[in-house]
This record gives sequence, structure tokens and C-alpha cells, in this order.
Amino acid sequence: MSPSYAERARAVVVTATALEVGVLSMTVPVERHLADADGSLLLCAPPTGSGEPGSPLALAGRFPGPVLTASLTDVAGVPQPDRVRGRVRLTGALTLAAGPLAPEVTDHLGAGPGRPVLRLVPQRVAIDWRVGPEQEGWQGVDAAAYAAAAPDPLAGWEAGWTAHLDRDHPGLAAALARSVRPDLDPAAVVRPVLVDRGGITLRVHHAPRGGSEDLHLPLGREVRCGCDARLALQELVETRLGPPR
Repeated sequence: MSPSYAERARAVVVTATALEVGVLSMTVPVERHLADADGSLLLCAPPTGSGEPGSPLALAGRFPGPVLTASLTDVAGVPQPDRVRGRVRLTGALTLAAGPLAPEVTDHLGAGPGRPVLRLVPQRVAIDWRVGPEQEGWQGVDAAAYAAAAPDPLAGWEAGWTAHLDRDHPGLAAALARSVRPDLDPAAVVRPVLVDRGGITLRVHHAPRGGSEDLHLPLGREVRCGCDARLALQELVETRLGPPR
């Protein structure tokens, strides 16, 4: 079964390579962030004396906390014309993170004197998912469902695996695509774009007429970790293409 929009949103927040926070046109890029267990976003205020007094992040710590929107972008691990797989917007109050935080959290975020850790707890969530048949533009996600969801178990791991497939096994993605669509134009270029607990999605770039489409190949079972995913993907290849020679 494919992940829900709530699970997709949690995965994007975990794997996002780009993050901007602000309101309307007043946004600032954030280099590092973490997702807490409840889906809230952890990041740092700009350093004291950084010359960014007008930054939306500099407003945090005031009462009540400013309501800001975090925009996160997830991209495919395999280069292709459009690598953006999804975008998520989290809107909520930005406050100082309460309580002691683990050293690895503060170290990753670059927190320190004059640069406290901030927390954005989403009150509104929206996702623009761009992989597979569910490409429907921006969709609202219930904030409670988002908080209760878990990111896909392969989030983060799969980017390296798809890059390995594309780099070290040239032709395998195309062979899998043609096992589903034997009528594919020989000039079509096939790139893996996503692996999640439900299967692998291949993006077919049609040439010379242009355009693309996604083909989803479900796994024989729902996987829960990278090791299990490797076995399930090997089984999928053998089922579609036969055992290796």
C-alpha cells in the first residue's frame, strides 16, 4: 500500500534538501533542520549580531510566537530534468524549544550562545506531491494525522539506493519499465525516481516527443527497513526479468 499524504509529508520533512521559513515574501533559507518525533520542525535562530535583525527567525522567543510558514523541498537522488519529488508547507507558531535537547541535536543545528533552538509546531500542513498517479497539486493534510504519522521507513535510505541502481546497473530500470510496458519507445530514457515501502517508481522520459510518465512497480510485500527492501527489490527483479545469468 502506498504511503498516505500525511506519511509523504513526514518523509519530505525528514529528507528535504531545501528549507525556507517566513511569511509572504519575507522568507529566509535555513541550512540545517531536524524533524522531531511529533513532526515539529527544529532549527536555529540567526546568531546574535549576524546583521539579520529583520529575519523572521529573529522574532522567535517573543510572546506570542510569530506564525510562520516553513517550505521544504525533497528531490530525487538520481539526476533528471525535474528532480523535485514533493514540497511541503508547515504553518504554525515559532517558539523557543523548551527543555534540554540532546547534544547531537544542538551540534547538528549549530546552536550555541546567542543562537537558541527554535521549534515550529504545525497547525496547518499542505503537500504538493509530484511522483506517481497522485499528482494533484497542493493538498491539505490534517495536522493531527500528520503528527501521528511516521515517515516511510525507506526515507533517506532510498536516495542512495536509486543512485546506485542508476549508476551501477545501467539498463535495469529500462528493462523493468519494459516488463510493464513492452510498447515503450526504444528512445525513451528511464530513471528510478523513488523507492518506498510499497514499491519502486520509474520515471519514463519520452524522446523525441518529450514529456514524462511514472510507472509504479509494487513489491511483493510491505517492507520496513533497507535490508528487507534490498531482498524485496531483488525478488521483484527476478520475478519480472528472471534470475540473474
